[in-house]
Amino acid sequence: MMVMLGVLGVAGCASTQPTMRNVAVEYRFENVREAPGSSEWEKIKGVLARYVKVVNGEVLRERSVGTTNIRTYRAKLVVPDLATLESIHLDLEALRLSPRAGERLDFRFDGLTAGYRSSFVTAGVSTVVSGFTVEGNKVRLFVAAKGEPIATNTVRGGMWSARLEGVPEDRWVYGVSEDPKGSLPRRYFRVNVTTLLTETLEESVFEGWYGGGVK
Repeated sequence: MMVMLGVLGVAGCASTQPTMRNVAVEYRFENVREAPGSSEWEKIKGVLARYVKVVNGEVLRERSVGTTNIRTYRAKLVVPDLATLESIHLDLEALRLSPRAGERLDFRFDGLTAGYRSSFVTAGVSTVVSGFTVEGNKVRLFVAAKGEPIATNTVRGGMWSARLEGVPEDRWVYGVSEDPKGSLPRRYFRVNVTTLLTETLEESVFEGWYGGGVK
């Protein structure tokens, strides 16, 4: 038993007309028999060649039964429209129904999968800011007054980094570096996410931007 499967995808459809153009199709033909003096693939290839100039069949699987090779072929085509796809299907079906036994193939069509893909794409901006602080200190970053702090990753040597999902409108990220033990005073700063310029801030300047002290 030879089974033919079809996979349909849209290769291009620039027109707003209902007729689908340039349709990408992937055919898979399973259990294709090829023996000395007889090749089912050549018959199938002959049908496909009526509609496209070049037909390249890729062998996906192969096994042997005596002198006969049993193969699974995959052929990728781009046909002008869906009407051509229907014509190919009818011609392949004619191989199964051929009145001449030598031309008849024992196979069935097992289905078609259509893939639709929208051209709508969203773009996101992810920015990484980093800097150095006193080793052992913890850094909290803020992108909005009274906002929640952004998680930072602090490593040995006092280097810290944080990933921002988006860029603040004024391009500045504000931060506080703190000694977990409270032995050292807090250090306030801000970083320009475009130029990566870092400025040290007085506590009053930070609180004026934030709208009060942070806990």
